[in-house]
Amino acid sequence: MLSRRTVLAASGLALVGLAGCLGDDDDDELEESDADDDTDDADENGAEDDEDAITATDPTAPLVTTIDREDAADDDVDAEEIVLATYGDVADLDDIDHDEAQGWYYVSVVFTDEATETFVDELEAIHALEAPAQQELTIHGDDDIIGSYPLNPDLAETMADGEWEGTFQLVADEESQLEGVLDRFE
Repeated sequence: MLSRRTVLAASGLALVGLAGCLGDDDDDELEESDADDDTDDADENGAEDDEDAITATDPTAPLVTTIDREDAADDDVDAEEIVLATYGDVADLDDIDHDEAQGWYYVSVVFTDEATETFVDELEAIHALEAPAQQELTIHGDDDIIGSYPLNPDLAETMADGEWEGTFQLVADEESQLEGVLDRFE
């Protein structure tokens, strides 16, 4: 079975935090916080109500976007950007980490329950889960685009099965790009 790092290397996006799903026994702080999801500390959106809760400085700023491939293929129609998640949709995030084998940096984030559901609903509405490798997801940083990556087929399958818990990795070539992302949280 593939490790999370292998899946990430294949597509630039990976699903993290599904206990044992991808065969990696490496427990990090984010996975430990996922194990606490059944506590009474979470509000109706899945955000923690403690002093460790994070707040986005601009909660409406887009974090992850995509476009409808059918609209993009039609020369007569300008494809409208679809916001899958905003900075305000982030309930938890890790520090910047580096994958030395791949040479990139990443930050794991967890979206609120409501944002997780909306993220999947938007992708289903444009049939992205049916052909994930053809669907580009764009990651927005501090006033610029960090990068665009195809939707990981394993992640799409997990979403289609209703098992995605809202954990997502933001990937960048430069550490400074992700520092700009972290700077958008208090």
